Amino acid sequence: MEVYINEDQLEGVSGDIEEIISNVHSRLDREIVEQIYLNDMRVNEDLLLSSDFEFDEESILKFETKEVNQLIEETLSEIDMYLPKLKEGVINTAQLFRQEKLEKGRAKYESCLEGLEWYINVLQNILSLLDSEELTKQGEEILIEFNKRLRDVMKKMQIKDFDSAADLLEDEIVDYIGQFNELNDKLTNVK
Repeated sequence: MEVYINEDQLEGVSGDIEEIISNVHSRLDREIVEQIYLNDMRVNEDLLLSSDFEFDEESILKFETKEVNQLIEETLSEIDMYLPKLKEGVINTAQLFRQEKLEKGRAKYESCLEGLEWYINVLQNILSLLDSEELTKQGEEILIEFNKRLRDVMKKMQIKDFDSAADLLEDEIVDYIGQFNELNDKLTNVK
């Protein structure tokens, strides 16, 4: 089997697929595997590990990589575009609660939560890749406090105090989205 990282063929790579993947990962320096192709068919690592693919001497396994800094830069750019939309969604949710449009408000809130969950996961991944302990600590502290505020909103919603939930959304959650913007700016300058 031929194994490539980007355009470079690896010499002396043998063993089962787990060993090959481990070997590839050990050769990466500040890079991640972005795409994997088996005989020009796009696959992922989990599929390779869990499937009964037949590998023979003719098989070609290609790993395309991306530099971590490039990935962080692209992700931070996406976040820059996304956070204002998220802020708008949170404000709209609060307005719906105040107008007693509770079904629409709950649906909008769930949508915002999904967006916040995406952002939190992405932020945690970025923080884990950074070499800045200070920014990592700052980001983690913001996330801890932010999660407390989200729980406060949920408690208000559970007791059907939607006006207080709206206040928390507008006053607290929107403020944290602003802090996320500031953190994003700092992260952009670190890479």
